[in-house]
Amino acid sequence: MGEVIKIWVPLIGFLSSIILGVFVLRQNPKSWVFRTYSLYALYLALLNLGFLGFGSLKALGLVLLPLGFFQFVLSLTSRFTPTNRIILAIGYLTGLIFLVWPGKIELYNFFYNLLFGGFFIYSAYFLYLRSKATFNPFEINRIAYLTLALWMGLFKLLIDICDSFGWNLSPFWNFTIVFQPFIMAYAIARAKPMSLASVLRKITTYSVFSIWVILSYFLIQTIFMDFLRIVSDIADPELTFFSSLLTALTLVILVQSLGDHAVSFIEQLLFHRFYRRWSSIKRLSQTLSQVFDQEIFLGTVLNVVTNLTDVQKSSILLWNRKLKRFEMQFAFGLSGEVRRKAHFSKESALIKWQQKNSHPLLIEEVEDDPLFEGAREEILNDLKKIEGRASFPLVVNESLIGLLILGDKRSGEPYFWEEVKLVSNLCNQISGALISMSYYDQKIKEYLSIIQAFAFSMEAKDKKTQEHCERVAKYAMAIGQRMGLPLDVVESLKLGGMIHDIGKVTISDEILLKPGTLTDEEFEEVKKHTQAGLKILVPIQFSKEVVDSVLSHHERLSGKGYPEALKGDEIPLVARIMAVADVYDAMSSDRQYRKALSTDEAKLELLRGAGKEYDPEVVQVFLSILEERSGRFIDSTRSVDSP
Repeated sequence: MGEVIKIWVPLIGFLSSIILGVFVLRQNPKSWVFRTYSLYALYLALLNLGFLGFGSLKALGLVLLPLGFFQFVLSLTSRFTPTNRIILAIGYLTGLIFLVWPGKIELYNFFYNLLFGGFFIYSAYFLYLRSKATFNPFEINRIAYLTLALWMGLFKLLIDICDSFGWNLSPFWNFTIVFQPFIMAYAIARAKPMSLASVLRKITTYSVFSIWVILSYFLIQTIFMDFLRIVSDIADPELTFFSSLLTALTLVILVQSLGDHAVSFIEQLLFHRFYRRWSSIKRLSQTLSQVFDQEIFLGTVLNVVTNLTDVQKSSILLWNRKLKRFEMQFAFGLSGEVRRKAHFSKESALIKWQQKNSHPLLIEEVEDDPLFEGAREEILNDLKKIEGRASFPLVVNESLIGLLILGDKRSGEPYFWEEVKLVSNLCNQISGALISMSYYDQKIKEYLSIIQAFAFSMEAKDKKTQEHCERVAKYAMAIGQRMGLPLDVVESLKLGGMIHDIGKVTISDEILLKPGTLTDEEFEEVKKHTQAGLKILVPIQFSKEVVDSVLSHHERLSGKGYPEALKGDEIPLVARIMAVADVYDAMSSDRQYRKALSTDEAKLELLRGAGKEYDPEVVQVFLSILEERSGRFIDSTRSVDSP
């Protein structure tokens, strides 16, 4: 049993140190905390190799281990002062002297424990200062875990004392240094607060993942040993070493390339409900990226994030090129006074920090982290100004284009790590969508500037036609929202309604402005406006829904419409919606040749045509909207909450 412990425990310790070091470093290679942890994991790996029989590596590991822990604590507590750098350099220099001094380090246990044990004690002092300087419960918990890891390091001193009495406890230290890197890795994770359910989920997931790694190790180890026995005459001790080395390298490559996929698969398998939630958010993000109306987009995003995180207040700030400042574009739960004052220049503390550090900012971090010394009060004042507790940057090509601000949660709880990560992923989608939207908006403005001449000429010829288009756009958009159509389709209904009669610019004034009834020949000319509108739209790639709105809004279920005499479901849904909106406004508005019908009369005409000329579902939806608003149609383009 003792021989098994001497071989397998250091071997597992070596593998776990290498894997954890690589895994943690991959999470954030630029962070000094993650870098120094990975360096400490490397020192542990060297020490474990020493226990496997490489005496010089054991000596090296014993010297480097307390120095690595001290370096890790300095980075974690932001204590890399010039004095501490000198102390650390002296430690490494002293370690070099120990290594080159004749004899073995074990002969100098007293001096070793005195000098290098001091680095553990000095680390404990900094952790103590950190615990007294923070009121953040998550930070306090993290320090507690690190203190436990520190005592595992100091266990070496206790072992040396016991050895002097003839009690051999060295194998137990082998066990402690296997678990120590796991505890430290978890302590790093505590920098990101996690709910109890999330912690249990992560522990379960990574436990299963660890079991998979260990089983893979034994399987690969067996394969390599059998292979080496066949192809070589290496003796068993060397055989074990070489096969272990090959196995370790293979596992590092496997974990590096397949680790994320394996963890994702395990989490999906064990926690499918949680995974489906993430998948639904991802699908929502993809849908939002296809919406090109900024107002609809921002309103929907804010509603989704607000419900997702259960916050009382939230807002989105975007860069205003004209005013050269960040302004609040959309808000939930904030007073008008807060909205009016919610603007920041590029020189404000919050904006400067988010431009430099493009990651979420939580108010707990600002209050407790020494990194915010000098800017803390200004950043807190900026967050207070907009009643924010968490700030999520919207970044494109390393340039800050806006902020998503979340206030206090209704439950009073802090933001947990999985919520921060989820909203951060959404913000990445939001940033990309805003840029795409800006590009699309620029292109469409370029073309609309060309056809604007047509629109102005149409307005000059018949101002009522232009006003009719604006109302139809509002009606159609409201119907689409009430029917629960996708956001991009609702946006297309708005745009399609605005330009559905654009083809009328090709109709002569004599026909378009004629006060009396049109002749058959004149009506045939008017009917050409749908196809004329289509030709005007050809140079730009409008969505299919916009094209259908312009081309087919005069089609009827009976097949008696134009230009293609489509019947029933042959008519696109957006065109059926546009038809109801168009005919209602036509009936309820004055024309050159007749007076407007009353609201009740227009409703009755729609009911008579439902199922014959007009889509009955669309008619019912529209009538319910009119009923709720008592005929006074509110501008539905102002809020995505409008039905």
